[in-house]
Amino acid sequence: MRRYLFSLLLGLLVLNHTHALDAGVTAATYDSADSPFLELYFYILGSSVTAVPTDEGTVQAAVTGTVMIKRAGDIVKAERFQLNAPADSTIANFLDLRRYALPNGTYQVEIELTDANDPENSRILKETLTVGYHGDQIQLSDLHLLADARPESDDANPFVRNGVYLEPLPFRFYHKNLDRLHLYVEAYRTDAHLTDEAFVFHYTVRDATLDAGSEPLLERYKRATAAAVVPQVVSMDLSELPSGNYELTVEVMNRQKEVLAERTTFFQRSNPSYIPETFAETGDVDLGQTFAGKLTADELRYALKAIKPLALPRDGELLNTIIDGADPRAQRNYLYAHFARQNADDPDAAYRRYMEVAQAVDRMFGNGFGYGFETDRGNIFLRYGRPSDMVTVENDPYAPPYEIWVYYDYPATRQSNVKFMFYNPTLATNGHVLLHSTARNELNNPRWEVILYEDAPEQIEGNNPLEGTTMQSGYLRNAREFWEDF
Repeated sequence: MRRYLFSLLLGLLVLNHTHALDAGVTAATYDSADSPFLELYFYILGSSVTAVPTDEGTVQAAVTGTVMIKRAGDIVKAERFQLNAPADSTIANFLDLRRYALPNGTYQVEIELTDANDPENSRILKETLTVGYHGDQIQLSDLHLLADARPESDDANPFVRNGVYLEPLPFRFYHKNLDRLHLYVEAYRTDAHLTDEAFVFHYTVRDATLDAGSEPLLERYKRATAAAVVPQVVSMDLSELPSGNYELTVEVMNRQKEVLAERTTFFQRSNPSYIPETFAETGDVDLGQTFAGKLTADELRYALKAIKPLALPRDGELLNTIIDGADPRAQRNYLYAHFARQNADDPDAAYRRYMEVAQAVDRMFGNGFGYGFETDRGNIFLRYGRPSDMVTVENDPYAPPYEIWVYYDYPATRQSNVKFMFYNPTLATNGHVLLHSTARNELNNPRWEVILYEDAPEQIEGNNPLEGTTMQSGYLRNAREFWEDF
């Protein structure tokens, strides 16, 4: 999946999330006659901040915010402000928008949000962004994903632009109750380059786990007339878009369908109630003559749970829905399709080989609370195979039992010498959970050693135990030595 240069929503690095304050911060840059500018959209979850009584018998919450924008280490913009929730009987989610003029360049944005009624409830976010608008080119603004867009005449409302109320989408996440994707985008300087005055906006949605050239799942064209600034609000139906990760691309095209400008952004969709027809219909395959058609209901659920570690990211929620559903056709079709992708000539053989391993993993790591392949160790084993080497420690007096797995060759991410640290803080049978890994896209915990040895806080390296990441070397405290010896 491509990495996006500017994404202050999921891209923001949360440096402090010990407390409960929950906020989404999205951003978009725009061009103007005076200067490019950055807009930050704040979405505060009312349930995550403290409400206090007012004299009018209602309650109210507030969040203080600090925005610091740096360029090459120098502060170019800084602002401290307060976001007040509406006074009411309960605290609903509340919004705010801040705007900053920024000339072209690369910036570091630091945001701190603090519950005004509980100073220890705070969150810090950081991101690097680039502003780059050029007066001699057709360009697009950043793509501003919206939860809703509706006509609004109140121009004094900061969320109203060109007569449309633009409600920001928190967390780039369209949940199951949001069936339409709304988007705001601006095209610049089309009038200076298109003599026939007409052009087209081309909108596409693709699976983010596939190559950029994959077929779009959603597509729309919209004609427009050239002008210095052409604002666009577009809406697309998401009701039949399965749960998953997606890329939205907007292109400016001339009459010859040549792409003159392009922007892409990322979003997630949760749609647990939607099951694509491909998993509900049997097509030309007589499933009754295959392994999938011969399984009992219990065997079918067992096999579907066994393949969950191998499910594509976009299929995770869909598979859960199919497992929990009551449609055996969809269950059998999904299972058959999974192994047909692995071996189109003999899906039955692929199923048998895999289930032999899955059943062995179930026996090896079963803990009485679920199947062995549902544990962290079982999950990693099925996804990546038997580790090249491992060390098991059960007699460290300062730590619960732990295991280190190493994969000398790790094709999944084209890495080598990849390591996993599992530990068993509850001491339950096969209660090991993943604590840290060097594999990309897996849990990476810089404080893994401190957590492993949490019963010896006085042995943390450094003067601040809350910030330390390593332990002092000591007798029988060998986890880091084992870790580094691989």
